[in-house]
Amino acid sequence: MDLVRSILLHFESSASDLEEFVDFSPLKTDPDKLGRHLVMMSEKGLIEGLKYGDEFQPRRMTWAGYDFLDTIRDDKIWANTKKIGNRFGAFTLELLTEIAIGLIRTKIKLHAGIDI
Repeated sequence: MDLVRSILLHFESSASDLEEFVDFSPLKTDPDKLGRHLVMMSEKGLIEGLKYGDEFQPRRMTWAGYDFLDTIRDDKIWANTKKIGNRFGAFTLELLTEIAIGLIRTKIKLHAGIDI
């Protein structure tokens, strides 16, 4: 999931034009592993891209991708989300999202006194 987060953060900082392909080489990860993650992220609706035979070329992050990134963008929220996920052995995208949202809600209540 760290790679998924890194891909989304890189995508967001690199994508300036929907017609541009994003260069993921700065992530310095195994190209096969990166490719598998990009395809899975596309299947989950976090990104969209074009498929050329066996090759997938990501084009843009979707609304769902931005929503997920926004829940895990904060380094402390992400660290605590992973810590809780590790403790219970649960690392589905949906569960991590719910954990992160719960942590954000707790933070809002603590700092703003609002129950969300």
